Amino acid sequence: NLASSLSIPQDATTLVIAGPTQQLQISEILSIEDYLNSGRSLLLFLDEKDTYGLGPLLKKMGVELETNYVYNVFDSPMGQVVNAQAATVAVEYSPNDEITKVFTQNQMSVFRNPHSLKILNNSSRVATE
Repeated sequence: NLASSLSIPQDATTLVIAGPTQQLQISEILSIEDYLNSGRSLLLFLDEKDTYGLGPLLKKMGVELETNYVYNVFDSPMGQVVNAQAATVAVEYSPNDEITKVFTQNQMSVFRNPHSLKILNNSSRVATE
């Protein structure tokens, strides 16, 4: 909890920010930036198009949250369609990533209204696999 301690534990290899509900404080963002500059990882889950104050930091890290949603395209008798009411399903995973290499072809992840990220200037700080 960055509200009670302004530093992230040294033994934390991945920082997870899951669904923030209010703007992060400048001191919290600076702690996150120091953490990322030390070479550690961030897993960020945002519920909406709001970055909760993380927008400038994300740009420094080489990504920008785009304002569009990512949906699956389905084949129908009338051609290809998008069902914006359905969840987006991911079924392809990197066989090289430590997190996803254990997934099999029969597994899937379901996301509700995911947003796309734009990688800025071919950032070397962003894992794209």
